[in-house]
Amino acid sequence: MNCPHCGRELPEGAHYCLHCMKSLQPEADYQPFPSPGRRKRGGVLAAVLLAAAACTAGIACAVHPVAVADTAADSSRASRGTPGQYQEADTGGYYFTPDGDAGDPDADAAEFEVEDGMLVRYNGSDATVRVPAGVTAIGQAAFMGNETVAEVILPDTLESIYSLAFSGCTALSRIEIPASVSRIDSEAFGRCTSLEGHLVDPESPYYTVEDGILFTADRSALCDYPAGKEGASYAIPENVTMVMYWAFQGNPYLETVSVPAGITELFCTFGYCPSLREITVDPANPAYKSEDGILYTKDGSTLLCYPASKEGESFTIPEGVTALEGNAFLQAKNLRSVTIPEGVEQLPTFLFKEVERLEEVHLPSTITLIDSMVLYGALQNPVFYTPENQAVTDFCQANGI
Repeated sequence: MNCPHCGRELPEGAHYCLHCMKSLQPEADYQPFPSPGRRKRGGVLAAVLLAAAACTAGIACAVHPVAVADTAADSSRASRGTPGQYQEADTGGYYFTPDGDAGDPDADAAEFEVEDGMLVRYNGSDATVRVPAGVTAIGQAAFMGNETVAEVILPDTLESIYSLAFSGCTALSRIEIPASVSRIDSEAFGRCTSLEGHLVDPESPYYTVEDGILFTADRSALCDYPAGKEGASYAIPENVTMVMYWAFQGNPYLETVSVPAGITELFCTFGYCPSLREITVDPANPAYKSEDGILYTKDGSTLLCYPASKEGESFTIPEGVTALEGNAFLQAKNLRSVTIPEGVEQLPTFLFKEVERLEEVHLPSTITLIDSMVLYGALQNPVFYTPENQAVTDFCQANGI
């Protein structure tokens, strides 16, 4: 089986993806344990320890205890209110594409569309929005793309904030997370460029804030680095062991990020950070390493992230790399030429997404599959240089390259 979020191969029967940290239940994601000594509120949580781990393509991963809502109602709610769909990728798995009008108010609908306690969609255009009392969940993409809402007041009945809930709300500058919230999915606040810092009820047993950054209460997971937070450099705290999927998404200020030794879960973290030029990793980290500011798995077999603002018009991927992560070169604004070494077999979904200046790609003879979305958002088709290879020929003919 493959993860529907990142496409990585997983053991049959898995409940949780060890690569992108997302639950395999609809809309689910990492949920923290209540921190000892804090007042527990909200839903009943059950700890589930995954006993099986399958790592592919050299990705380092570890088994983590995770908490999941222990109610049948949670699962049923999560299957509704999703304005978009998952698209199948040629290289395995699926990627989510929201409806193009996901954030546009629907004049013919109620201001708040609520189903069984879930706010499925907000259709208003007010600057200050008070979510009705009794709402227990903010649905996937419920506010997505709304550019007028500046403040959201959440009720103390709220328990869950699903993926993409406030993504792209560029005017949003203030939202306080009640103590009752026990689940915040990744990308919930993606690209909220006016949000300079998070606010969490100090009584929350699940989440906390340090310098405006959202963490789980035990500070083991970094959940969201605000897109509007200023500062050119950031060192992830030593006690953090995982960084949630797309946690730094959309921050335009960061230029350098330091990864400590303890982090063992780090996937697709620095997307849409246009000023990022360098990622450094503590040499003692067992899962990851950095070479010339580029992020790789520790064994050097997988290139994970090439910073968007890294200097240089050409890049030759080092020998020994056999896998490239999806989105690895996302928005790399200076790149014109990339050379890929022998041993790499696939060019995955969104590998060169929005690499607008890319002119040429030098491929090895070992390529067996190129995803149809590998050049998504590119302004032009690059020239592919390759030894005789049917997979490359088929891709180029199908895409007019």
